[in-house]
Amino acid sequence: MRKNVIIMIVSAVLFLGISTAVLVKSERDITEEFLNVLGESVTDYAMEFAGNLTLSDSDVAALKAMSFEEAAKSDINLQFTASVNAEEYRQKLRFIYLYVPLEEEEIKYRVNIDNQSYYHAKPGTELDVMYLLDIVVRKDGQVEERLEDGSYYEDYRRYSILGVQSRAILEAREAAYAIIKDEWGEVLVGYAPVYTTEGSFIGMVGVDMDIDTMLPYKEMIISHIVALYLTTSLALLGLFLFIYIRYMRIRREQLYVDPLTNAYNRRYFNEMFRKNLQIKRNIHRFLVILMIDIDHFKAVNDTYGHEKGDECLKAISETIAKVLHAPPNVLVRYGGEEFLAAMTVDNRKQAEEIIADILRNVREMDLFADHRRVTISGGAVILPYGDVEKSNIQFLVKIADDNLYYAKNNGRNCSKVTDFTTMPR
Repeated sequence: MRKNVIIMIVSAVLFLGISTAVLVKSERDITEEFLNVLGESVTDYAMEFAGNLTLSDSDVAALKAMSFEEAAKSDINLQFTASVNAEEYRQKLRFIYLYVPLEEEEIKYRVNIDNQSYYHAKPGTELDVMYLLDIVVRKDGQVEERLEDGSYYEDYRRYSILGVQSRAILEAREAAYAIIKDEWGEVLVGYAPVYTTEGSFIGMVGVDMDIDTMLPYKEMIISHIVALYLTTSLALLGLFLFIYIRYMRIRREQLYVDPLTNAYNRRYFNEMFRKNLQIKRNIHRFLVILMIDIDHFKAVNDTYGHEKGDECLKAISETIAKVLHAPPNVLVRYGGEEFLAAMTVDNRKQAEEIIADILRNVREMDLFADHRRVTISGGAVILPYGDVEKSNIQFLVKIADDNLYYAKNNGRNCSKVTDFTTMPR
């Protein structure tokens, strides 16, 4: 039994471990798919805004010649800003800009010791892209502060360096998205190419979306997944326990129940009988151990065959069990045609009445075509439950068995009872 409990615990732990691993993988898959969906969404924004831009070669040249602040306040940038002045965009997006790659002769700045932490690059690195247009869609404390003190539009801040992902997208000149880490934190950036009315490639519209602002949606999805996981896991664990309990019950029946008579077997008596005696519950009552043997059973087998003999054993077992009201009283097939019954009574008279009912009910059974009657003999011992704890069960069985043989040697179809008011030593 202990081994089975260990197996059940190990199985449950394995089940929960596998379920947790599946949940962790699901969380990763959800996060990846969540970012893919957001990436496609921010790329669609970039393509939409790129489609709203109408710039000529001369417009591009004029914007390049302006300072950062002049470009931000230009009619072109203001019109660009008006095209994205929707509540939907302000809730989801942070910056929208148009950056252009610079020719060698257009490069004005390089990273130096003072701004290397801003650009996350080594001193001397060329700032080879320019923000031609720039929109602050949503202002946080840092942006507000830079706008107020004018540092946001410092000229060198208009120039930047592209990371590996952004540069690859620029060179491909195709709409795409990337996760970028810069001085503003981790952002999801959608890109879309922009061309002049003359067909010249200008650069890429970039749309920054703060991943953090979208995390509550992901967490909501994951919380629903976790709730579903927990519900499913508990349901499956409950089902597992139910199946296991059913399995143990069936296995117990296989181990402890006689398949022919459906009574308990000798193994049950040896391993479980004493453990299952409810001594404390019945402390003021009496335990009766009754040994029963079918009279002349060999003659039954010889006359009617073993198949009829088996039917006889089964019918007698069922009849005894009905009289015993088993359970809670117990009936054991002790061996061959011999049974052991254990019952709880209030006094000796009740015990003798039950034994007499068993003998009479068996005797009145009509089992064979020639109406031959089958009888049984019994031997019993009765003692207070308070004495059971200090008793030797096998000793009590021997007394009951001796009484059985006394009954069989004195005419059969009768019983003998030994009454112990105190436990024999």
